[in-house]
Amino acid sequence: GAGAPPAAAATRARLRQQHASLERLAAQVGFLAEGPYSSRFGEVCAPQQDDRAAFERYKAFHKRCRVDEACRARALVWNCNDDSFCGGLGDEIRGLSFMLYLAMAVERPLFVRWRRMGHDMLDFFTRRDIDVRVPDGVLLGGCRRASFIDSGHALALFDKANTSEGCDVWTTNLPVQAVFKEGSFVREAIPVMEHISPVSAIGCAMRFMFQPMTFAPADQSSYEHIPAKFVAIHFRCADNAMGRASVAAELDHERDRVRKAMQCAESMGAENVVFVSCSESAKRAATEVARDLEGKGMGVYVSGARARHIDHDHTKLTEQGFRTALWSDFVLLQQAEALIFAGRISGFSGAAASMGLVPASKLRKVVGSDGEISWPPCKPVEEKEVAASTVR
Repeated sequence: GAGAPPAAAATRARLRQQHASLERLAAQVGFLAEGPYSSRFGEVCAPQQDDRAAFERYKAFHKRCRVDEACRARALVWNCNDDSFCGGLGDEIRGLSFMLYLAMAVERPLFVRWRRMGHDMLDFFTRRDIDVRVPDGVLLGGCRRASFIDSGHALALFDKANTSEGCDVWTTNLPVQAVFKEGSFVREAIPVMEHISPVSAIGCAMRFMFQPMTFAPADQSSYEHIPAKFVAIHFRCADNAMGRASVAAELDHERDRVRKAMQCAESMGAENVVFVSCSESAKRAATEVARDLEGKGMGVYVSGARARHIDHDHTKLTEQGFRTALWSDFVLLQQAEALIFAGRISGFSGAAASMGLVPASKLRKVVGSDGEISWPPCKPVEEKEVAASTVR
């Protein structure tokens, strides 16, 4: 388009002001401006000169392409709009991450068009090495369009992107962690990235495109008194329990998993635990367990906000409503020193941990049958489990 509408411009200006005041806020309340592993990009994603050079080459190529009409005409556009079926936030981010590696492999510029719940999602990110917004004046009406949701093979998409002429607008949630675990796409299409682990595949892509996520002042309404250092527990509820209590038949299982997750945090020596869940009954269980832990020196924090699913709920929310419903949780998980999966391994929290460059050694999952007593009640998450996760 010729330019952003006034409302969008005002939102962007407000977000820039929030980012500018973040360090002052952190100094006042003691909250981390960035996650504890935010400085690991070089170590994890580009440890060797060849790795760094690959990112730098694409950065320079992309910058030239933004002002080169012939180059822009071959754009790959990752698309997810309010009227699109894209999956949950974890699905969306893993698909976007795959598209970055694909664009690098075929030397085409990547642009992003992403609107959910009434918001331009790029307004919630700060650009780092490349500007993925669709350039002003670029029209996508003549581009080929395709959707690869829960389908598509990485090498087949590589061949398609490598041979097609003109621009392509794709919607995909291809599980980039599984792509890196299986390995054939990386070996054949972009071997310079073979050193990246499946756990870090999302994080390296997103951190190349965007700055580390920071806790904006608007997020404080959900998490007002959380200390700087904490372990996060994520209990991913069933979709039909999103923002509600689980069904009666599942409550005992839910309570058992919550208790084991708290014990897991205790076994890790956590001084503070933040419990994140889309289930209201799981949050109540966490509050009850927290009372039992009083006197053990471990603080437990639970958000009172009700969760929403970004793909199932098409309500257009205010910026504050969007943050409260899911975004503040997502940013918070990136600030954790460690992450415990109390239920299923979730794409939502898994993507957050990867974007925070949380080491694989700091990811745990609850183990054992309901009622079983074991110590510790958790074990490290294996790379293959992260790669196989399809939970949104």
